[in-house]
Amino acid sequence: KTPGNAAGEPKRDHMNPDLAVRKQLVCGLSVLNGLQQAGPARWEAGSFYDPRDGRRYTIAMELKSPDVLVARVYLGMRILGKSQTLIRAHRTNKVWC
Repeated sequence: KTPGNAAGEPKRDHMNPDLAVRKQLVCGLSVLNGLQQAGPARWEAGSFYDPRDGRRYTIAMELKSPDVLVARVYLGMRILGKSQTLIRAHRTNKVWC
C-alpha cells in the first residue's frame, strides 16, 4: 500500500464520521485504542479504527512471537469476526510516510 492517493498527494481520513477531522493525514494516524492486557501476550476489549471505511471495530490481539501478531477484528459477536496475522515490517532507508 502507498501513503499517497492516485494524484500522489498524502491520503487523508476522508471517511471519518467526524467532519472536523477528515483532512487529517492517514499516515501516522492512531488506529488502536483501549486494549486491556488479558494475559502475558494477549490483549482484549480494544478498538480498531479503519480509515478505509471510517468505522470502529472491536479488536483482540495475541503476540505469537516478537514479529508476529494475530488480531481478531469484529463488530458485535467475536465469532463473526475476521482474524488476521500481522508480520512486523522492518524499516529500511525508505520513507514510510
